[in-house]
Amino acid sequence: MSELTKYEAYKKKLEGICDENELVYRFTKDKYPISLIIKPSQDVSAQLTLISRSDDEGVISSRATLVFAYRDGELDIRTTESFAISDTLLNKLKNLYKNMHACWVQHFHRSIIEQGLLSSHIVTNLAATDDASDENAPDDELDDAEMVPIEFPDETDDGEAEE
Repeated sequence: MSELTKYEAYKKKLEGICDENELVYRFTKDKYPISLIIKPSQDVSAQLTLISRSDDEGVISSRATLVFAYRDGELDIRTTESFAISDTLLNKLKNLYKNMHACWVQHFHRSIIEQGLLSSHIVTNLAATDDASDENAPDDELDDAEMVPIEFPDETDDGEAEE
């Protein structure tokens, strides 16, 4: 299954969770950092549901946002206004963001490489900032290495590995 197919599957899961919880989302991948922005739905029925739920679960402001983004390699989660949701829902959203982010980055990288869009100047500059650990194995040894698939445990919907 390609990275883009996996990304689309995670996106569909996110849509379902947002619909169930009367939330809307935007996954921004056209600027740094790639982010997932979650907001309460602005339609009238969703606002009435939020008002009726507010006593049980806390208040979610109509202008509240929940933002997931990787900055400098670290997951950053921020909220604005009052955005009260359960830990279970927060973890589902966080894991979906992580999976969507990873699939999108892998898809983007593959597309750039396969289309030959990196110039040698860019590659040289990127390589200069890379760790020296890549220099441990000569390129000819890597070229002759056999690709062996690695088996990973299945994951549940929340990204946790099943035992």
